[in-house]
Amino acid sequence: MDRIIMTSMNRGAGKTSLIIGLAKSLKKSFGYLKPLGDRMIYREKKLWDYDADLITRIFGMKEEPELLTLGFEHSKLRYMYDDEGRKKKLQEMVTHANKDILFVEGGGKMRFGVSLGLDAFSLARDVGGSWSLSLRAMKIPCWTMRSFLRDISTPLSLFLRG
Repeated sequence: MDRIIMTSMNRGAGKTSLIIGLAKSLKKSFGYLKPLGDRMIYREKKLWDYDADLITRIFGMKEEPELLTLGFEHSKLRYMYDDEGRKKKLQEMVTHANKDILFVEGGGKMRFGVSLGLDAFSLARDVGGSWSLSLRAMKIPCWTMRSFLRDISTPLSLFLRG
């Protein structure tokens, strides 16, 4: 199973959108995890992450969205899991996914969750995956053959081996 950790330099950079695009274009079975949720949905006495809900709805996944996230509150997660317990739980979640590709989405920013060992670098180490850095779409000045400056708005993505 290929494991890809998605992270970004800032919130709203398009990690979830990139995962949706890759999942649709690769046409392989895939799993999804967002260990540290950052956009909570509360319904029917259950908590889950908005991005996990979105992915499961778009692709009609059988997994319950609340099972794709360890939690939201730093203090609660620190109390529930020590380092070994967190690693064990992550491995259980990875094993349960059992697909060709597993997308693991980090929190809002690259270092979000570092105190819990749930930042992108720790996730890549603990689940054994490569990681992708999703950068916000930005204006890039580009010189053309006619020597005038034109702005191109384009999303960038950088894949790195961890």
